[in-house]
Amino acid sequence: MMDNNPFDDAYNDIAGTFDLLDKLESYLHFAFMPQSKKAKFGRLNLVNMKMPRAVKMQEQGINAPNFEDTQKHLKRFGVDAKCSGFDSQYMYFQVRKSQETWALRLLDFDANGVPQLWQPASSWKDPKPKVQSTKSEKPKGFLEQLFGL
Repeated sequence: MMDNNPFDDAYNDIAGTFDLLDKLESYLHFAFMPQSKKAKFGRLNLVNMKMPRAVKMQEQGINAPNFEDTQKHLKRFGVDAKCSGFDSQYMYFQVRKSQETWALRLLDFDANGVPQLWQPASSWKDPKPKVQSTKSEKPKGFLEQLFGL
């Protein structure tokens, strides 16, 4: 196990507070990202979420996904998440308010706040299978049968 270094924690707390580039990148990303015409909320109506840093959880013996894996998981199922900062204990990220409930469902946080990365059967982006119609075909008339129309 790794030793808990208080200087690293203090550095991360200070550096995360002044991590303006991630915050700016997050807002620019959502400002220029396409939005549904049926959207109820504005482009920049974002929700801040947090998850424990994987390194801190591993120090406690808890297997936790890192932020990159979590972000890829959310993206796979249609939720766009961008990092908006960090500190010594947590990674902070933003999602659109319209995707908040779906993101929470996909992350499925446990009691420690560690995302369990729920795997639904299919993504909303996956093409839906064609359902064969149960209607019987219209009977062909005499001329259609005779001439094959």
